[in-house]
Amino acid sequence: MFVPFSSLHAERSIFKVKKEAVNVRAKPSLKSQVIGQLSEGDYIFTEKEKIVNGWVPVKIGNGAKGYVKTLTLEDVTPHGLKETLSFYFNYFIEKYFLTTFFLLIVLGIILGFTKVVVVFRDYRDVTVNASLILFPFIALLAGGHILIYFNSNLLYKAYFVIVALVELGMLIWIIINTYRDNGSIVKTLLALITKIPLTTLFALAVLEVFSPGEKGKKRDKTDAIAILLLILPLIYGLVRHRVWKYSGEVEEEMKELSPEELVKTIKPKV
Repeated sequence: MFVPFSSLHAERSIFKVKKEAVNVRAKPSLKSQVIGQLSEGDYIFTEKEKIVNGWVPVKIGNGAKGYVKTLTLEDVTPHGLKETLSFYFNYFIEKYFLTTFFLLIVLGIILGFTKVVVVFRDYRDVTVNASLILFPFIALLAGGHILIYFNSNLLYKAYFVIVALVELGMLIWIIINTYRDNGSIVKTLLALITKIPLTTLFALAVLEVFSPGEKGKKRDKTDAIAILLLILPLIYGLVRHRVWKYSGEVEEEMKELSPEELVKTIKPKV
């Protein structure tokens, strides 16, 4: 929550709510009426001189003015230019990053469905993206018993280096092929911002569905199935070529052939 209670020339204090729910009172008194609440992580920007006996003035969503006890707040006022720049950078990232990121994913989905952006080239592309999340779990599951049996630090390090290199190779493959499909950095970035979160959600949901059942985990599995039912149609709709492996170069060469050459190419040899 952004609550500007200051002018540019006044000495400012910045507080962050450190409890799950903090009451906002009409007056600076515990006996005063509660007119609203702030949530953990909300920020309060105020003039230092307006803090009254340990009460900080705030303005809540409906425009009403109230007071919050400083005991429920953390003073995060930056001092000096470096701290101030760092604070406001982190503040705007925290406040706007998730919203912006979500909107970019929505935009990527829309442009993917309208075929302006190639999000997934084919089913192999989907598989590699999902494997980026699934592979470390599968590798740990497959090699975990061997690592425990030999109990060697060198083997542990070698194993995790191999897993990291495979992960890096898959990521590079995804980036290169996404760029080849889209042909521009902007479209590539938008496609990556869309495809990686979608396949991450898909992979995590698959892991949750097929993980060993535990007491109290039934609801988690139900939520995972609901996520799969939501994500799968989106991923399917964003696959440009619904084949396992799309060979665009071969198809382009076939288009350039004359009808006679095309017949010769596809005619079975006797």
